[in-house]
Amino acid sequence: MKGMPEEGAFNLMEEARSILYSEDEFRDLKDEQREMLLEEFTGSDFLDIKLDPVFKRVFRDPVNMAALLSDVIGETIDSVEYVHAELPRSTDDQKTIVFDLRCTLYDGREVIVEIQRHYRNDLMHRFVVYASRLLSEKIRKGDSYLFKPVYVLCIYNSTFTGSKEERESLVDMPSEGEYLGGNLLNTYSLSQDEVGRRLNLVRFFIVELTRLEDGPIAAMSAVEKWAYVFRNCTKFAGNPPVDLPDRYRRVLESARRIHIRDRKELKEYLAAMKNDEDWEVYRVSNMELGEEIGLKKGISKERVRIVRKMLDNGFDTETIEKCLDVPESEMGWILEKAKSLDENNRDVSEDVTERSSEKQ
Repeated sequence: MKGMPEEGAFNLMEEARSILYSEDEFRDLKDEQREMLLEEFTGSDFLDIKLDPVFKRVFRDPVNMAALLSDVIGETIDSVEYVHAELPRSTDDQKTIVFDLRCTLYDGREVIVEIQRHYRNDLMHRFVVYASRLLSEKIRKGDSYLFKPVYVLCIYNSTFTGSKEERESLVDMPSEGEYLGGNLLNTYSLSQDEVGRRLNLVRFFIVELTRLEDGPIAAMSAVEKWAYVFRNCTKFAGNPPVDLPDRYRRVLESARRIHIRDRKELKEYLAAMKNDEDWEVYRVSNMELGEEIGLKKGISKERVRIVRKMLDNGFDTETIEKCLDVPESEMGWILEKAKSLDENNRDVSEDVTERSSEKQ
């Protein structure tokens, strides 16, 4: 376990241990689980930018946000202005919507910026609702219906799976196994059907982190470099790679663990780690920890094989999802792995072991 810097009166290691062993939010954990969580926290000099509290802190910096938006939207953005991220309910039975971050650009366009760490089959439906609610909030009594465009940008730590819900989002619904996305950066907008002329009123930018391919940093596009930073932030020790340009290094510097300077912020981050879906295997209280991890590996391998067989026998994704009792966050990965299996090589042990290890 790496040592922690001791600057001033706030000692991260002591405070983290105190929080894990004394705060109510962590009382359901066993001591072994607390130690694993502590070791994961101290295992890197950088916090996980994919967790909500870190993402919000890092990209509340207008320089970092302007850099991200410039590369993803594809135009030079020098500054942003942040706007209140919560949309209140207009009726008692309406949802309160809270965006991760919301900002305006130099010309009045608004951008909703989200981090989505796990698979969701309602991702695009959710973002259409976000944009619609934001637009409805912008138009007041007596206002013209002319409005500045609204963009939704999502860093998506998963991939579109070709689920029924995703395919039904498209006008020409593709066949089973085709995807709503499929690229590292997927952009959607309103358009005229006959000639495909786009309306720049509502646009969606989805960065699928799992689409990043290995390769030298120098050969990566700007968006690929962002995906590289998001996916690998907790793997860097000491300093980021020297061949990363300054704007990406600046983001990583903002995510250094030593920037946590009070107990409230530290508790929020540890709670986000603990409550993340990847930690569900550690939160099972009625099994020994080692037994649960081993069981998780075995179940995952078997589920992949079953899904592969069902696909081979003509079952569609919707039917498979109904037949298997699988968490929504897990289903996307299982489908993707099952579809990628070679007909002559159905051994998934290595991949499942790697995934289980990542969860640890």
